[in-house]
Amino acid sequence: MGQRLTAPRAAVEVVALGFVCLVAFQATPAEASSQCGLISTPWSAPASPSDRDCDGFSDISESNYLSTMQFVMCADTSTANDESGADAWPMDMNDDQRANVLDVSVYSPWFNKVVGPPDYAPQRIDLNEDGQINVLDVSKYSPVFNHRCTEPLAQAPVGSSSRYLSNPEYCFSGPGFPCAMRQLGTAIGDMHHQDDLVILDFGRPWYEAGQWGAHLLGHDPPVFETIGDVELAIRDFLRGYADSYNAYHVQEQHITVVVGTNNCVDSLDCPAQPFGSGYTNGGHAQAWADMISDLNDWVDVPPSYRAFETVWAGSDIEPNWSSFGPAVDWVGGYNFKYLQWPYDRRWRFVNYGSADGCPSSSIGSCDNGWTQGNIRYVSYTIDSAWPLPDIYRMDGMNAGQWQEISKTQGLMHFIGSVSQYTACMQKDGPECVGADAYPDNSWHQLWVLLNGDISTASNPDWSTDIGWDN
Repeated sequence: MGQRLTAPRAAVEVVALGFVCLVAFQATPAEASSQCGLISTPWSAPASPSDRDCDGFSDISESNYLSTMQFVMCADTSTANDESGADAWPMDMNDDQRANVLDVSVYSPWFNKVVGPPDYAPQRIDLNEDGQINVLDVSKYSPVFNHRCTEPLAQAPVGSSSRYLSNPEYCFSGPGFPCAMRQLGTAIGDMHHQDDLVILDFGRPWYEAGQWGAHLLGHDPPVFETIGDVELAIRDFLRGYADSYNAYHVQEQHITVVVGTNNCVDSLDCPAQPFGSGYTNGGHAQAWADMISDLNDWVDVPPSYRAFETVWAGSDIEPNWSSFGPAVDWVGGYNFKYLQWPYDRRWRFVNYGSADGCPSSSIGSCDNGWTQGNIRYVSYTIDSAWPLPDIYRMDGMNAGQWQEISKTQGLMHFIGSVSQYTACMQKDGPECVGADAYPDNSWHQLWVLLNGDISTASNPDWSTDIGWDN
């Protein structure tokens, strides 16, 4: 219609959509000055924790009225209408990460109608929550029109490829054995010529025939791998990665290999051995630490791989897999060795686990008798530990749990995030429903919540996506 209207701090263009004239807004530069914690947004986003995903709408509005995801700023992809479940950004009606005329056009059949009887207009598009669909709702697009919700986000690191190992065969197993671990090292090195962190998870800690080791994942009956075998497998992986590095000579290329186990000890999924659960105590952890130290010594032996390879320890610590006691015994055992090493030879421990049952917006208890303080202790409080949390869910709940721990129990520096997209594509199951976020989405969920509140600000360095080795 060509008509020009006046709206505060915005230039307003009226466009015809169907039988109803709706208004599409172009934000002025003044709109791009708001702050949400340390995140600069083109829209008004309060600096308080009430809008933890910094998308301009309070957590209460999103969860109680608009039915959008209160902890997720942005849709997972830029493809319209390809995601099931709730929307992320209230302004984005078609999940394409942008607020534009396609979103505003949704209002056409409902303009000047009411939520509930007699019109039953969708509550989802009542952005100002007054029960009516009108120009006040559409005016919300003023500061965001033609903006993407990804604009305030830092660039996510390219996700590395981690593995659950069910078949860690190495070249020294004997004649005829395939060099699966060396091949895996080369393949991962060829994927990304960058600084990566990669988890190689060997499964449940175990003690058998007088030797420490691990029960490999995915086997029934269980298959036992001694710590000696684990060390030889990692050596072969490192050789394979060196093959890739030497083929390309990219200066920025480096890998931190996290040799992982877990705390699967005394739950229904992890019945204890007949003699008890002592196999996951400090003794196992100290043997694991000795292996990590030996591997780093081996890395230094000529031809030295130190310029592009480092080895750390890790554990997938999940409250539902054990009570706090066995987990803290293991972490304490590793930390005992860590503090004995020379300062420049202290190899870190990474908790790449979960915060099962912990609240995402308050202080409270977690599953299996754990507390938020317990989670922080095994992830950061103890000297050797750094958190690399599982951020699997699409709705931001996992990221909210970890941000709340950092906020209420003491600031933590997060070194990255773990997603399970590849594992879910390989072995889809009920545990993957709503929990198969892409690696960059997983990282962004954590980054947004941490940096939307100055008290928890942290810039995670890595992103890794875990899958199976076969």
